[in-house]
Amino acid sequence: MNSATSAILLVLLAAVVGPPIGLVLGLLFGLVSTTATKLSRIWSDHELGPKRRGGREVDAGSAPQLVAILNQLSQRAAIPTPCLYVIDDPRANAFAVGRDRRHASICVTTGLLQGLTRDELTGVLSHELAHVLHRTALTKTAASTLATAISLLALFGPFFGLGIGLSSLLLFIALLAAILGQLAISRAGEYAADECGARFCGQPEALVATLRLMSTDDAEFDDVANGKVATAMLTIGKWLVGPRRDNPFSGHPLPTNRIAALEQLSREMGLGGHGGHV
Repeated sequence: MNSATSAILLVLLAAVVGPPIGLVLGLLFGLVSTTATKLSRIWSDHELGPKRRGGREVDAGSAPQLVAILNQLSQRAAIPTPCLYVIDDPRANAFAVGRDRRHASICVTTGLLQGLTRDELTGVLSHELAHVLHRTALTKTAASTLATAISLLALFGPFFGLGIGLSSLLLFIALLAAILGQLAISRAGEYAADECGARFCGQPEALVATLRLMSTDDAEFDDVANGKVATAMLTIGKWLVGPRRDNPFSGHPLPTNRIAALEQLSREMGLGGHGGHV
């Protein structure tokens, strides 16, 4: 349920049963509806998510190297091996979906598989397996639900005598804070998955190599804003923080910053870390 629908519902309920009760019922209905929608989606996302993106499931017969690597990493992480899907897409990318460690899938694109060495494939899969281990998808769902709750609270302004103008300002601030919070959680999750994945495979430099190939566009922002708004916000973010810091309106850290963090980890692990930035 979006904020506009919630606002209409609040007004109707307030008109019928009075503002106090209408506010409570509207808030409860909005939160329950939003939570139910998000939970129903993530509940089956490990099966339906890859298929919605055109993925085909592979096994030891059709992709023996990939499956062998994933099995080995899963044993090392002491979790069930996720299902593995391949998506026909020339862009180099990979992602994990699923609500928990027993209901998870990892997807890789054909663009990513072309030309990668076994070590680099191991780095990619270890990163995505780290997302499964950290329950990243569930964390994002919880953050999104909380963001919706915050935006709904901002709709109560007119019923407390704040006026339409101030209430609209509060709604804008609440929505902006909710979006920034979700994207900050996403960026932190990428750094955490980089470190955990690098430790799984024991080769941070393998992840460094794949970061130069992988598509790290701002797809995460598309979940909370349309394309034009996303482009405008990303431009504003770059203007605010500069070209070398992570964009607050991006769901992914800058590849150069991720590479720098991995190189530092490599030095801490006594592996050198000589890769240059791109």
